[in-house]
Amino acid sequence: MPATIGDVNIWATTQNGKKVYGEENIDLGRYNGARILEKVYLNPPNIKAYKKTVDAIKGAHLLIAGPGDLFSTVLPVLIVPQVKKALKESQALKIFVVNIANKPFETAGYKVSNYLKTLKYHLDNDIFDTILINNNQKPQIPPKLNYKYVEYDEENLQEYKENIVKGDFINNNYPIYHDSGKIAQVIVNLTK
Repeated sequence: MPATIGDVNIWATTQNGKKVYGEENIDLGRYNGARILEKVYLNPPNIKAYKKTVDAIKGAHLLIAGPGDLFSTVLPVLIVPQVKKALKESQALKIFVVNIANKPFETAGYKVSNYLKTLKYHLDNDIFDTILINNNQKPQIPPKLNYKYVEYDEENLQEYKENIVKGDFINNNYPIYHDSGKIAQVIVNLTK
């Protein structure tokens, strides 16, 4: 379900303060200067959420966010004000799936802690009960893709250590993606 059916656009700021307008420009790295994004915004900022989505969140027993492009896919959905509020109030098990690899822009150089700090910053709180992190970085990512594995920086994750579930979640045929079967099995085990 969509977070909103209203007319909304997204824009972001880079770490050096440059503004980038539009999902496509954010997603494809169509901007100069620092390639790493810092914050994403909605325009208009108080867009009304789709009521069926908010109701589904309120009635859910399990909510999963990610994987996906953090600034152009995941966060824009989560920061719709009524969605954000419903997520915070929900008693459901909330799981965040950290990406396997970083794009050459948007999250270049991000470690697991950067993902979690960015979520906390945008959501005003740590709302996720469980964080799924891939720990298999053996398959080589094709160099032409320019993607790099997300580093598990355990020393910066002490406050989350009880929430983290590590595993081999990689798709061996295409190592920048998760294996949906592996993720599904972990989620089933978490909900038992």
